[in-house]
Amino acid sequence: MAKRLSRQAVLDKVYPPELSVLLSESVLDIPVGGPAIMRAQLDHLLAMAQRPNIVVRVVPRDAGAHEGLDGPFKVFTVREGDVGFVEAPTGGRLVPEPDQARELRARFDRIGHVALPVHSSQRLIKSLMEGMA
Repeated sequence: MAKRLSRQAVLDKVYPPELSVLLSESVLDIPVGGPAIMRAQLDHLLAMAQRPNIVVRVVPRDAGAHEGLDGPFKVFTVREGDVGFVEAPTGGRLVPEPDQARELRARFDRIGHVALPVHSSQRLIKSLMEGMA
């Protein structure tokens, strides 16, 4: 967990990276740690989503089957182009090949087509947070 928190420090830099996140609605209401912890987590997510360099959008349950159900992945844009990372329980796999990284970027875009807009996503997160007893 300490590693994950240290990686988040990059978002606090003077010139932080742009971050676009698509989250499945189902990961937002799985009761992990109890209601107080869940409310704090959702509140933190909303606070991060207020930053000008961070976009958080939720893929609602009623989107049905979509490519995001195949598992988590990341696409990083670096000076040389896009690089992907496909996550797995044992650590994942780097995707440096341009064609494969482009396909991950296209997959991200297609998932985004079924995601809620930013403000609707924030309203949904607030509603879930308020519903935590």
